Amino acid sequence: MVTSRGEVVEAALSSSDGTTAVALAAVRATVGNAASPEGQQRQYRLRITLEKTGETWLVANLEFVP
Repeated sequence: MVTSRGEVVEAALSSSDGTTAVALAAVRATVGNAASPEGQQRQYRLRITLEKTGETWLVANLEFVP
């Protein structure tokens, strides 16, 4: 079993047109498994594409950014 706990360190809205938006996020996570029960620190950068459905914003795509 693998566990992951994360927190958003920084986030920003890159673009928005009222029905779609792109957000950028820097995330710090601790990932653990049987071989590493205390976990290892990982850092990720993400590009998140959102689409508005009714009054709700939903994630349409999530990409890891190198």
